[in-house]
Amino acid sequence: MSNTSIPLYNLGGLSASELDKLLSEIRSTDYIAEVSSGEVEPEQSGLWDQVLPIPAELHSSDEIANLRVEKSEEDQEKLAEHALSVLESDERTKGKYANGGIVVADERTKSGDGSLLVLQIVSKGSEKKVVDSMRCAPRSLIEVCSNLAVANMGLAEYKNMCGNAEVFDAGQ
Repeated sequence: MSNTSIPLYNLGGLSASELDKLLSEIRSTDYIAEVSSGEVEPEQSGLWDQVLPIPAELHSSDEIANLRVEKSEEDQEKLAEHALSVLESDERTKGKYANGGIVVADERTKSGDGSLLVLQIVSKGSEKKVVDSMRCAPRSLIEVCSNLAVANMGLAEYKNMCGNAEVFDAGQ
């Protein structure tokens, strides 16, 4: 697997079955079929694994588990630093994830509108910096993350598309 997947942090306390249900919802997007032009089954498309949860034990420390990334830019930076230091050095995750973004399943994902927080990350040398963030509907996440992974389109462009809406939803 190449490093084009965007890491999904489960900071909202979703159970394994809730996380599986969320991944199914994320993967139910029409975007996969549009991009592959129906030539392959969605499960065989490279976009199927565009968003992958990181192993739970890699974010179970109190320092990471207690971050409030939606409300705190400082916590967003801590999460970006964690992604740099842990995901790129742990043998289970090394080379598996792209550097362009992070997806967070938080309390709002679990108990609110189901949206996820997307952080756009820019890497400069050994530093990662959060440059933008937005909420995204699960069915629109693959589109957003595939563009972040290849640095094709930033979150600002998606925010412009959704106007005054608080959550980006391509309506697929």
